[in-house]
Amino acid sequence: MVKNKDILAKLLATENITIRRSVRAETASFDLKNRVLTLPILKVTTGDIMDMMTGHEVGHALWTLMSEWEKAIYKEKIHKQILNIVEDARIE
Repeated sequence: MVKNKDILAKLLATENITIRRSVRAETASFDLKNRVLTLPILKVTTGDIMDMMTGHEVGHALWTLMSEWEKAIYKEKIHKQILNIVEDARIE
């Protein structure tokens, strides 16, 4: 069954991304290559928090280019965690 929030995420991303929920996920993430939005299943959360996580990760779907991400990591040798911090700030 497709949830309304899943439909909204797909509409915002302007593509048919896959949305999955995981108890193992510590935070939300977006897999650029496979186009998968992962949302954590948390013990305590609100709809607003889930909306913020979804919106942020959809931002990666829209504005983080896989080619540029790979270039920064493999060619320019930027550490992935540092790149992720800068990219998260850019998305926000």
